[in-house]
Amino acid sequence: MNTPAPPLILTRPPRTLSLAAAISSFDRFAVSPMLVVISTDLGVSLSASVAVASGYYLAYGLTQPLWGVLSDRFGRVRVMRGALLGAALAGVVSALMPVLGALVVARIVTGACFGAIIPTGLTYVGDTVHTSVRQRALTDLMGAAALGTAAATGLGGVVAGLVD
Repeated sequence: MNTPAPPLILTRPPRTLSLAAAISSFDRFAVSPMLVVISTDLGVSLSASVAVASGYYLAYGLTQPLWGVLSDRFGRVRVMRGALLGAALAGVVSALMPVLGALVVARIVTGACFGAIIPTGLTYVGDTVHTSVRQRALTDLMGAAALGTAAATGLGGVVAGLVD
């Protein structure tokens, strides 16, 4: 008779999950300092280029319940891997878009994909980290996300200036 393996019990989030959280946050917040360069490069008004960020943020937030259902059904890790692949592909497509409409669509797809990472990661930590150290593990994960946010805020404008 086969006995199922005991569930994996961690004391902190895997480094790859923390990196994914940092990248997700970086991607989410790096675009705001780039909006002036985007509007100039695409020849549109700054108010029109804000759709790049707005579409991303809406997709990021609105898709989170869907990702929760999918991660319950297909597994947390599988969903996060698929979402990261989708976000990477959509990010590359975003960089290649020469017109605002196409860029907005690509950023919406990117936001929808990255919408899976933080909530699914939090749930993964809840599923795999022992309750006695779960609070510390959640703090580690959210700390990585905060580092991504801080780096994006500082580097987004610098990168935009270098690319311009």
